[in-house]
Amino acid sequence: MREFEMVRIAMRAMVAVCLGLIFLQNVSIANARETLALAKQSKALFDIVHAGPISQVEQLALNDLASYLKQISGADFVVVSEKNKPAIFVGKSTDQILKKDFSHLQARDSSSIKTRLNQDGSRDIFLVGIDSTATAFAVYTFLEDLGCRWFMPGKIGQVIPKADILEWPLRQRTEQPDFDFRQIWWAYGGPAKTTELFQTWKLRNKVVYPTVNHGHNLTNSLSPESYLKTHPEYYALVNGVRQPSQICTSNPEVIQLVIEHINEYFDKNPNVLAYSLCPDDNMDFCECEQCLSLDVGGMDAYHSEKPVITDRYIHFLNVVARGIQEKNPGKKVSTYAY
Repeated sequence: MREFEMVRIAMRAMVAVCLGLIFLQNVSIANARETLALAKQSKALFDIVHAGPISQVEQLALNDLASYLKQISGADFVVVSEKNKPAIFVGKSTDQILKKDFSHLQARDSSSIKTRLNQDGSRDIFLVGIDSTATAFAVYTFLEDLGCRWFMPGKIGQVIPKADILEWPLRQRTEQPDFDFRQIWWAYGGPAKTTELFQTWKLRNKVVYPTVNHGHNLTNSLSPESYLKTHPEYYALVNGVRQPSQICTSNPEVIQLVIEHINEYFDKNPNVLAYSLCPDDNMDFCECEQCLSLDVGGMDAYHSEKPVITDRYIHFLNVVARGIQEKNPGKKVSTYAY
């Protein structure tokens, strides 16, 4: 028992030493981190300057920036059009006073947070995006650096710290989201008030996505009203009968007509990033010999009488995606992956 007690004491001592080392290391890191004071004793040390014309999204971000900085520090941060003291500049990379220093912002939703040293030794802070939405992202990233969080829509979900001395850790960087499409779905909407809160919450969390046509849409891409009677072979062969449950994705004429339809869609909707080629919501895919020849074997795990159609469908998507590039370079097609 005595030997056991000695071992236990030794282990406690080792843990204490390790924790002490960790603590000292964290203190060292914390002390080495450079910070920039934004407010002290409820007095703002910076103005907020909008760098150019303000969109509705930028106005919301500017209002949030001033509001949350005050909630944290108790200081009034004034939004002005010209700099009178050290400033937090908010704007787009296309704004006249920002063009030179932020021309590197080229990617969708990219933003930068940078500082610039003034002659008197003070610093200005720049929250800049490639467009209005990305500018808002820069603002909310900056507020995240200060400890702000928005876990749910509305005040109930926000966490705002308090500080007598408000300091920003000098985290200068340029960011670009890894995914263009970033969505959280509020199922089937809600009352107008909650919808507005939800949209604002998504912006604060940078959950904003480009315009994408996405949903069950395959057969709509080859209207049965236009083609079923004259060209039944364009549609799925199911139990020996052609029907518009899906389209025949291996038919060369079908592929060409779908490409033409998508090109026409983008002509009418140039701001849309992707067109939906999601299959319709059923299992009645084409059973013609040409479609089946593109399957690699295996049966569906939940419908043992149905073949796995992944390979044939990915083949179809790739052919169509390549086919629209000549007229609409960079445009995409979307599908479900389940």
